[in-house]
Amino acid sequence: ANVDVACLRSTDMGNTWGPMITVLDFDKNVSGSSGNGVGDAAVLVDRQTGTIWVAALWSYGNHSLAGSLTGTATNRTGQYVLARSDDDGLTWSAPINITVQAKANTNWGCAFQGPGNGIQLRNGTLVFPSQHTQPGGGQGKVFFIYSTNHGASWAVSPDVTTNASPTMNENQIVELNSGQIMTSMRMSAGGGGFRGWSTYTPGSSLSNGTWSPLVLNLPDPICQGSFIRYSSTLDGAPRNRLLFSNPSNSVPSGYASRVRQTIYLSEDEGATWPVARQIDARSGYS
Repeated sequence: ANVDVACLRSTDMGNTWGPMITVLDFDKNVSGSSGNGVGDAAVLVDRQTGTIWVAALWSYGNHSLAGSLTGTATNRTGQYVLARSDDDGLTWSAPINITVQAKANTNWGCAFQGPGNGIQLRNGTLVFPSQHTQPGGGQGKVFFIYSTNHGASWAVSPDVTTNASPTMNENQIVELNSGQIMTSMRMSAGGGGFRGWSTYTPGSSLSNGTWSPLVLNLPDPICQGSFIRYSSTLDGAPRNRLLFSNPSNSVPSGYASRVRQTIYLSEDEGATWPVARQIDARSGYS
């Protein structure tokens, strides 16, 4: 459909907001484009350059999830696109198509970002959590894309697991104090009502590291979640704190199961989550 990505800006700490600013918008009138929709956005800030990056999935015609096939052409598969702003979100670049770089295996179906946010590692590397489907919409695996040159080019990590099952999608990531990368995943199959977790240990580069065995933890009704670092002793904070947010329900039954929006706290780098606070009886994507 005619779906676009936009943002709002505040210059007074969120008290007031300016007009909507378009970030990504493809022409809905192009014949055969089915609205030329783009969405499921993720955002990250390069704090070394000030650039804001937004990643999104562009579907020219019915080529998002179920409609994506092998290859990288716009008339075959969903497109992994970026936009950048170098003036704090006032203006945005034309779409930057990185499908050829992000869809490392052209036999995948759709390759696109995990909706929510990307992160910048301590060494300056930019990272977007990502996912890919099987051709025709079968559920696939999660991975991440990364850039060591401030977005000029992008490379990919291995998948979290190479086994046929379970399958997962919609991941979010945090850099641990150890330099490892932890990912939290929506389990599309094989999760048993719980969230999936795995930790990546880089090799000589981020492209040749290894993932730890999959761990299932925290109830999840097959829904997107949010995962961020709140504080680190490496930055002078007195405590290491990670936050995770999702619907706290382990019984998937469609949208009706997305209830009890809850924020969890970990002080041991994601090993345990002893503190939980429900913030709303309703729920949805974080």
